[in-house]
Amino acid sequence: MSEDSVNDDASTQPVPLSARAIQGTLQLVAYQVNQDPMQLRRAARERAWMEATPDRFANRCLPLVLGSQLGWEILCPVDLAASWTGGPAKEDLTVRFYGRTSGLVGSHFGAGVLTFNPGWLFRTPPGIGLLMTGPTNNPKAVIGPLEGFIETDASHMTATMNWRFAAPGEVFFRRGEPIARILPYPQFFIDAFDGALMRKEQMPADARTEYEGWEVARGEFLAKLAGRDPEALKRGWMRHYMRGEHFVSGEQWPTHQTRFLHGEFVDRRNESTEDPND
Repeated sequence: MSEDSVNDDASTQPVPLSARAIQGTLQLVAYQVNQDPMQLRRAARERAWMEATPDRFANRCLPLVLGSQLGWEILCPVDLAASWTGGPAKEDLTVRFYGRTSGLVGSHFGAGVLTFNPGWLFRTPPGIGLLMTGPTNNPKAVIGPLEGFIETDASHMTATMNWRFAAPGEVFFRRGEPIARILPYPQFFIDAFDGALMRKEQMPADARTEYEGWEVARGEFLAKLAGRDPEALKRGWMRHYMRGEHFVSGEQWPTHQTRFLHGEFVDRRNESTEDPND
């Protein structure tokens, strides 16, 4: 892999100075409601399967890398295997622990649903809820995450993270493996949007020029790669999106970013503080 490819890897890009100025203006608070809650951490950029791709090419996809690091992750507290027979009863799903056990993981709902109780009560500022999803870009065989939106600015109830088996079988979760991603999201934000289907010819002139320039150049570049053109092989890939550059004009869009700046959870459990979101 060329040095240019290394420098354009999404995992190595610097943090824009303009973005640093707004870090830490809101707080996501996690209140410990269990004796031994699950660990929380800022979502990691790295994914083992992405690192294992030839020349780590998956890390060249900026939307994929940004998606991986957005939010915070909840980590599995123990090594376990969950099995489902295919039946509807709670007893049809069993959990087997390896070494340390945990009362935070088990079969609660039936219907092939595996339940994780993080052991935290989350609180967000007024007007902001919490999206709880599976760990982004980290799929597991046989089972998939069930995602939900929680009104954490008002509710004082805990929420669970649930996974549902797609078919009878067995799945393993390792200690320290992310089992959920949490992401603050403004309430009513999506309600302001409608969708519109339009023809390419209806694009603004500058946008159409940029798109058509990219479309032609991408087709030519892919053809050169397929033909084993030495220069195209040396370049490896087109880097305009990674750099936030318009294809034809070469100008960089001002909101371009290659990583997110939300901080780690700071442990303040020994302080006497009130909920900053009340």
